[in-house]
Amino acid sequence: MLRRSFLGSLAALPTAAQLLVTRDSLDPPAVVRRGVDRYGQDRKLPAGNPMWIKVATTDTAGAYFLIEQTNTTRGGGPPRHFHFDQDEWFYSVEGDYVVEIDGVRHELSTGDSILAPRRLVHAFAFAGTGVGRLLAGFTPAGRMEEFFRDQLSRGAFLGSGTDADRARLREYGMQNVGPAIQL
Repeated sequence: MLRRSFLGSLAALPTAAQLLVTRDSLDPPAVVRRGVDRYGQDRKLPAGNPMWIKVATTDTAGAYFLIEQTNTTRGGGPPRHFHFDQDEWFYSVEGDYVVEIDGVRHELSTGDSILAPRRLVHAFAFAGTGVGRLLAGFTPAGRMEEFFRDQLSRGAFLGSGTDADRARLREYGMQNVGPAIQL
């Protein structure tokens, strides 16, 4: 039985041809400085926090997407939600955060990180004083970059309102399941 499981796992691995990505299918490498977006744009999340795209979906042929956000007021995180196909990684560059995954609260301080595996309900909130800086990475990237662009243009968290709003969030591979974390 162990051998069959191992052989089945091998058969599921991508072929070498599937792993090859040509340079012309990717954006050129770029240094993205602190306080600057990959595309040189100023963006604000619905709670008013600045957000910068650091690694774009096209930088990795869809394998990864990374954002940085700055927080200056406690709270302000997204509703509890899950991703159907993306793992989400959080890293506190500066400050204290609470990250809740599958109903368990975890406290992050500067230099701490945690992974929220796909399909597990999670949310986060800034729990510190002063300034906080958080990296959030998504793998695979899926439609997360499109989601943030859409959400930023709306100025409100997507997926908590009407049935159409919730359906739109599912198009991005996510579902809200509860309110934001209260501190």
